[in-house]
Amino acid sequence: MRTGSRQDWKKRSSKQGKVTMVKTVAVIGAGVSGLASIKCCLDEGLEPTCFERSDGIGGLWRFTESAEEGRASIYHSVFTNSCKEMMCFPDFPFPEEFPNYMHNSKLQEYIQLYAKHFDLVKYIKFKTLVSKIRKRPDYPVTGQWEVVIEKDGKVESVVFDAVMICSGHHVYPNIPKNSFPGIEKFKGRVFHSRDYKGPEKFKGKKVLVIGLGNSGCDIAVELSATASQVYLSSRSGSWVMSRVWDNGYPWDMVVISRFETFLRNTLPTAISDWLYVKQMNRWFKHENYGLMPLHRTLRKEPVFNDDLPSRIACGTVVVKPNVKEFRETSAIFQDGTAQEGLDYVIFATGYSFAYPFMEDESIIKCRNDQVTLYKSIVPPLLEKPTLAVIGLVQSLGAAIPTADLQARWAVRVFKGLCKLPPQNSMMDDIDEKMGKKLKWYGQSDTIQTDYVVYMDELASSIGVKPNIPVLFLTDPKLALQVYFGPCSPYQFRLSGPGKWDGARDAILTQWDRTLKATRTRAHLRYKSRYCLNKTDALLRQLPHAPGSTCKGESAKKKRIEAVPRAPGTKGIQKLACLLGMNHYLALERDNLLNPSNRGSQGTMAKKVAIIGAGVSGLTSIKGCLEEGLEPTCFEQSSDIGGLWRFTEKVEENRASIYNSVVTNSSKEMSCFSDFPMPDHFPNFLHNSKFLEYLRLYAKHFGLLKYIRFKTTVISLEKSQDYSTTGQWTMVTETDGKQESFIFDAVMICTGHQIEAYTPVEFFPGFEKFRGNYFHSRNYKNPDGFNGKTVVIIGMGNSAADIAVEICRKAKKVFLSTRGGTWVMSRVYDNGYPWDTIFHTRFNDLIRNSVPWFLLKWMTERKMNQWFSHENYGLVPRNRSLMKEPVFNDDLPSRILCGAVMVKPLIKEFTESSVIFEDGTVEENVDIAIFATGYTVAFPFLDKSVIKVEDNRVPLYKHVFPLHLEKPTLAVIGLIQPLGPIMPTAELQARWATRVFKGLSLLPSESTMVADTTKRNEKRIKWFGTSRSQSIQTDFIEYLDELAALTGAKPNLFRLLLRDPKLALTIFFGPCSPFQFRLMGPGKWAGARNAILTQTQRIIKPTKTRTVGNSSSNALLSLLKILGFLALLVAVFLSIAQVVKLRNHGQESSDCWGRRLEPTCFERSDDIGGVWRFTEDVEEGRASLYRSVVSNTCKEMSAFADFPYPEDFPVFLPHAKLLEYLRMYTKHFDLQRHIQFKSTVISVRKCPDFSATGQWDVVTETDGKQKSAIFDAVMVCIGYLADPSVPLKSFPGLDKFKGQYFHSRYYKSPEVFKDKTVLVIGMGNSGTDIAVEATQTAKKVMLSTERGAWVISRVFDNGYPWDMVFLTRFMNIVRNILPGRFTGWLIENRVSQWFNHANYGLIPKDRTVMREPLLNDEIPSCIITGKLSVRPEVKEFRENAVVFVNAPGAEEVDVVVFATGYKASFPFIDESIVKVENQQASLYKYIFPPRLEKPTLAFIGFLRPLGAVMPVVETQARWVTRIFNGLCKLPPVTEMMEEVNEKKKNKRNWFGLSFDEVLKTDCLVYMDQLASYIGIKPSVPALLLQDPELALKIFFGPCSAYQFRLSGPGKWDGARNAIMTQWERTVKPTRIRVVEDSGSFLTYLMKVLAIFAIFVGIFFSFN
Repeated sequence: MRTGSRQDWKKRSSKQGKVTMVKTVAVIGAGVSGLASIKCCLDEGLEPTCFERSDGIGGLWRFTESAEEGRASIYHSVFTNSCKEMMCFPDFPFPEEFPNYMHNSKLQEYIQLYAKHFDLVKYIKFKTLVSKIRKRPDYPVTGQWEVVIEKDGKVESVVFDAVMICSGHHVYPNIPKNSFPGIEKFKGRVFHSRDYKGPEKFKGKKVLVIGLGNSGCDIAVELSATASQVYLSSRSGSWVMSRVWDNGYPWDMVVISRFETFLRNTLPTAISDWLYVKQMNRWFKHENYGLMPLHRTLRKEPVFNDDLPSRIACGTVVVKPNVKEFRETSAIFQDGTAQEGLDYVIFATGYSFAYPFMEDESIIKCRNDQVTLYKSIVPPLLEKPTLAVIGLVQSLGAAIPTADLQARWAVRVFKGLCKLPPQNSMMDDIDEKMGKKLKWYGQSDTIQTDYVVYMDELASSIGVKPNIPVLFLTDPKLALQVYFGPCSPYQFRLSGPGKWDGARDAILTQWDRTLKATRTRAHLRYKSRYCLNKTDALLRQLPHAPGSTCKGESAKKKRIEAVPRAPGTKGIQKLACLLGMNHYLALERDNLLNPSNRGSQGTMAKKVAIIGAGVSGLTSIKGCLEEGLEPTCFEQSSDIGGLWRFTEKVEENRASIYNSVVTNSSKEMSCFSDFPMPDHFPNFLHNSKFLEYLRLYAKHFGLLKYIRFKTTVISLEKSQDYSTTGQWTMVTETDGKQESFIFDAVMICTGHQIEAYTPVEFFPGFEKFRGNYFHSRNYKNPDGFNGKTVVIIGMGNSAADIAVEICRKAKKVFLSTRGGTWVMSRVYDNGYPWDTIFHTRFNDLIRNSVPWFLLKWMTERKMNQWFSHENYGLVPRNRSLMKEPVFNDDLPSRILCGAVMVKPLIKEFTESSVIFEDGTVEENVDIAIFATGYTVAFPFLDKSVIKVEDNRVPLYKHVFPLHLEKPTLAVIGLIQPLGPIMPTAELQARWATRVFKGLSLLPSESTMVADTTKRNEKRIKWFGTSRSQSIQTDFIEYLDELAALTGAKPNLFRLLLRDPKLALTIFFGPCSPFQFRLMGPGKWAGARNAILTQTQRIIKPTKTRTVGNSSSNALLSLLKILGFLALLVAVFLSIAQVVKLRNHGQESSDCWGRRLEPTCFERSDDIGGVWRFTEDVEEGRASLYRSVVSNTCKEMSAFADFPYPEDFPVFLPHAKLLEYLRMYTKHFDLQRHIQFKSTVISVRKCPDFSATGQWDVVTETDGKQKSAIFDAVMVCIGYLADPSVPLKSFPGLDKFKGQYFHSRYYKSPEVFKDKTVLVIGMGNSGTDIAVEATQTAKKVMLSTERGAWVISRVFDNGYPWDMVFLTRFMNIVRNILPGRFTGWLIENRVSQWFNHANYGLIPKDRTVMREPLLNDEIPSCIITGKLSVRPEVKEFRENAVVFVNAPGAEEVDVVVFATGYKASFPFIDESIVKVENQQASLYKYIFPPRLEKPTLAFIGFLRPLGAVMPVVETQARWVTRIFNGLCKLPPVTEMMEEVNEKKKNKRNWFGLSFDEVLKTDCLVYMDQLASYIGIKPSVPALLLQDPELALKIFFGPCSAYQFRLSGPGKWDGARNAIMTQWERTVKPTRIRVVEDSGSFLTYLMKVLAIFAIFVGIFFSFN
């Protein structure tokens, strides 16, 4: 019956006939709705028959390679948008190991499990098409339906009492072509998202996706990895949500709750709308991404996509407005923009609702051809309610539980157990719902609805809605979960029809199942809590538990008396209590001080087996010998050294290192306590140097004779009489022969870096990856990585080292990290080794005394002092943990230069690419390196002796197994202290051997368990639960603990009275190993002297070039006192300096003159000049080496009206800078003015020059010369083409038989392989080459006469040096302050990184501040001994060189002269411009002052302390205005006066010496030229007009954009470029974003920091 009139509906009778008993039910479709309907029919005793046109269940979720007619279709990568706990059938939870959000195949698996569990498949007729459903003639009486079906070509008619339509609403695609004019002309391919399956065929194509729903966004994101560009067109925008919500929980378990629903529906609309918008914008600001919904307060279903924002941010997906019109190959959007060259258009425009099998479709679409259903289920105008539509609803919730509840209600309506209201009431209800939908969703005909409200509405009708008030009285725990927790489907099975007994438990355990799928790595915290509770229960039974404190005399007395005493120990007990040594009382409580107990525990060991001859093995041999034991060491290789013995190939069951490994601990901190390293050894040692030290140690103490080489330990077992003797049976193998031994004790010294941990199973798709992969254990050197794209997984020391090393050869290097890390330089305060500053007893006292929150702040502040880890994508996820930092001196600069890119954890591998967790994809990955650590293992030992769990080994004090009857087995070196391992292993061995002898006794097993548990809890608190931190511990505290047990801990109070100098050095100086040889067993007479002279040994290998101190102490003190006053004066005077504007030579800006016509002659075949790298040196052209990186950052070196692309690295490799120059050339169409392969032969004045100023320019092209007349000439050839090699300054060079050449001819370090190299000259090239040579050379020396200040590209907080240093404010301060004070300030500033004097780099004359060196690696190369700085060369010999003030000659193979270049202009007559003593007489470094006409200019003939590009641009702008007559030069006399003044070498207060004519003050010079042109920014005027911009200009970096704000050549984008320059700077480094932890608390901690430190120290002493 069809009717469209509201009056007709009201006239219909509201009376229903007598209920018809329904028995048979037809179910159309075997998807999730169909299966739920079958089960609900069975639950109510009905007889269902399901018709499914395909050959399997699953409906929408059954993926097929091609779309099938009449069936829903999905693409291969579809994942659920609802989590498993919210989308399951209410009486059948997902398996707990299933992921929270499932791939379609996983959901299909669940559907099959459901069907099998409830035996539903037998009710389904597959491959059966329902072609017609119509009412029976007697329908008004019976309510029956005739269902016509087709199977195998046969048609059959079946009668049913009721029908449930479960065909869904994703079958019939909606392609609104009428809304897109011109679509019929489009020549590319057009299809609906229903036909999309995968991204393979879109590679390199341009794709437009129309529609911003889930499918549209999924497809756009997926295609962005393969297509050349993806555009996502949206008419009205959409909210985008991540599936991962608060604290990483699924979004719907947090958002969809009864409490949240109550708030949304009861709060005032304004507040509710504001909260909604705020919540939707919490992930990212939609407005900034072009996604903001047109009607932002409407509750339309959001899009769920975790990758879309990052793809938009990366530019791989571009969001566009609606399409206005299509053309043959392009689309024009509503904003007027057009996109050309489109290959594909995909309409993700939803689906139409259609029921072609309904003979009368008006039954369902009974008004305005729209679906009209009561409760979104039953057609309201049917005489009998025997037809139901299941699943035709869309809510912010899961479809499965909704369909299940709909089916439960429908079958009860069929059975007459639920009554429908009259038709008028049903229509009124539909109208009311449509009104609400219009308000909430913006359209009345939508099938969208409020999830919880709708579910409760249906549940109330059935009687299954949970009664919250009753539950609060009967089961409050459950009630709280039901009301405040997620509204999961189980709630609707707690009571009423269909009640499920497992519902309560399913609700209470739903969070556990949620976490199960993600918490796949055991969290030690929970285990340790359990252990702690057990231990506490045990300890409470004792009179005085370890860890408690003694307060008051009475308490002390009672606690001491409570301990069972041994005779004569009362004084010891009291002393222990007074000192707070409660662990000592615990020893007494276990009767360990009772002599009667000693014999029962300690067995006198004589013969000791030591497994492994590495660091731990060698010190264990020595420890045994000191205690009179008989050691035998078994080493499976042929030499000592263990980890530190490098081999070209990886050897089985041996630790392996790469060739470039250098120690992370300095020599003074990592030596053995009675054997200092030779003073000439570098502070940080190459592995070969460290192995040399181990050989010296073994030889000095005669240890080699106790070692049996090439002997493998096969097994180690307790002997039969172990309980009495404590002996062990060991089986070894040598040359294939096995041998058995009995030992009284065993020391395992095999380390923990043998068994590589490669967790490939945690990386989906890895089995498909076709590239090469291996563990870092197999890495040896960077050979073989040329031109490769490499991904390194892990963020430890090995990962960082390998990334930095191979980035010089590889095409791309990605460093993937899950948790981030702090990165430290080995070069710490004033250039001292980091551990000599960090590891002091004073610092340790502060760390253990101050409040935890303050310690966290202090640590973070100190770690960020070098650079802001957040801006480099390195900040640790949990910043409060004291995990071992990564030590790498080069990583920040490599990141800054774009050579290494930090990425989050890998989400998935494909055949040739990796997908990271931020959604970014890196294609064509060649190699994956797993730097993922190692697994602790003892293959020769039974697991019952030592059980390894989660890579954690339960050992008392990290040495002794807990459950052995006799303490005759010790594990040495299985620890990772926040400091060197050598002294740690040594103290462990000293203590263990004393335990073997019975001189030190272990406590009872229960005490050891308690101590180990407590230690593990502290480890978790300090270092976290990471697998890599399982054996981490504090350094000084642990050493003191072992030293106290052996009696070797220094007594500071006693020393303060007897030897205060030593005591102060011990407390405030580095906690070096020598401290533990001052007293007690193993005392060494040389310990005191070793401690007092350690600073001299630290400086000795770096201070290889000595310069006298030019500043008196009195002067420095005076400068410090006057500093603050001088700074205030400088700031005051700076205002006057800003106001004073230079207008020399400036003409009216209205006089534009004629346009100039340039012709550029370039002798090569391409642009770029010095920045165009070639493998060979070309005559007459500048040449650079392969590894050159710019010394100025992109924002400071850009042309003033053409910023670099924001994704370019901050400091640019030459190839990247050349790319920028090509973009600049193309953008301004400059190439057409260039004549390539044209050499200028001569530039001569024309005969009438005095009148015309013209020049005759002769050029040669392809051997033919040509002459042309020009009105003006600009010489732009630079000064880096003619090398200067002052051979006469080096006596004996003619006799030298080695190789020598100028740095101009250097290309790569391969030429230095295994050579001894001397680099002469301390400029940027010399330093770069010397540092790079250390990669391959045997030895590298850098000779300098004058020294130099060295600064890092990575400046304050990790920002580029020039953006911090080159500001107008800083420049004014430098130029106004007194010269000596300026010099002191600069010296103090540049020495903050390291003390230049200690490194032999300090300039000879510190008052003359020459151009500093930009090099990030030279301090670490010097401190690690790879590079040594030498004074100037005195003379050469045949194969050696003699340095000034050096005792002897040094052998040398190769000499590189990095001695600069000669300035020359061979094509210009010397009478015009002459270069003498490297000086040219040029006014403003540009114009020859004596020319009659200013028509010759030299551009770029200077070396500013800053970027050359904006300087030469400003020069060119001024010069062209001079040529045009718009600016005038001063008289010749005035120009000559200025030129001659510079020749006098007067010092400029900025600190630069003009003994080299090319050097100048960048900012002063730029402002001077800018004022001539009329483009210098007026800061005072801007302060009034645009104060924000003014402050940026004055206090921010003086970038080139400032000179395009006004005047000739003004650029409209200049202001925005200045305001956004910091964002562009951070963009390429901040590619891994971690949530900022900053808050008000941070500022409060800064205020209270000093006070809290002193309070902490005070209480620690009391």
